Amino acid sequence: DNTVHTLAAAAAFISSINIGGGFLVTKRMLDMFRRADDPPEHNYLYGIPAMAFLGGYGYLAATNSSPDIHQMAYLAASLCCVGSLTGLSSQKTSRLGNTLGMIGVSSGVAATLGLLKPPPELFAQMATCMGLGGAIGTVMAKRLEVTDLPQMVALFHSLVGAAAVLTCFANFFLEQPHFATDPAATITKTFLFLGTYIGGITFTGSLVAFGKLQGLLNSNPLLLPGRHAMNLGMLMGNMGAMGYFLYDN
Repeated sequence: DNTVHTLAAAAAFISSINIGGGFLVTKRMLDMFRRADDPPEHNYLYGIPAMAFLGGYGYLAATNSSPDIHQMAYLAASLCCVGSLTGLSSQKTSRLGNTLGMIGVSSGVAATLGLLKPPPELFAQMATCMGLGGAIGTVMAKRLEVTDLPQMVALFHSLVGAAAVLTCFANFFLEQPHFATDPAATITKTFLFLGTYIGGITFTGSLVAFGKLQGLLNSNPLLLPGRHAMNLGMLMGNMGAMGYFLYDN
């Protein structure tokens, strides 16, 4: 239990650094392209419907008035995150996309807390980890020079991959004793393996990108002889490892 809790706390902490700093860094990067004659924007007004939604969700969850309210909140949060990605793909809608991302992440966190209903002691631990992480990310994003923003985006992105890996490890230690009797064990193990695999690629790739942008690594591409065969071999090796992981309990 201590191992699971430690891994979960670490994942929440580092992912909160990305949440606190990522949106602020994105805003600062968008402000770089803002012109003096651009019309004023009032994206903060989107906080009104967001607060209304969170308040309504909190009331329905507390009173158990709707058994499907958690799934509805997750769906709304997912749609906001998808809308955020769509908005960030265009300069005209990028600011709206950043705002939708904030609403989506906030709604997702609220829905998770509402579904888990953690006791006060556990909630205090969760709030401490996320609060400290968010504060660190915000301070880092505010103190950055404008020229350092791209590499900080890469560094923050690496934290997403690391959090995914830690979360998968924590879930593995929690679920592994039940694999032999759980009918959904194959699905669970598939998500755990893919989450670790993709998170590891995200973590290491983002760190390399940060190193190149920061000037710590050579920016020239590393073209190894037989690199395609090496990549294919590593892919096949991971597929074999996944097959063994799914077969063995």
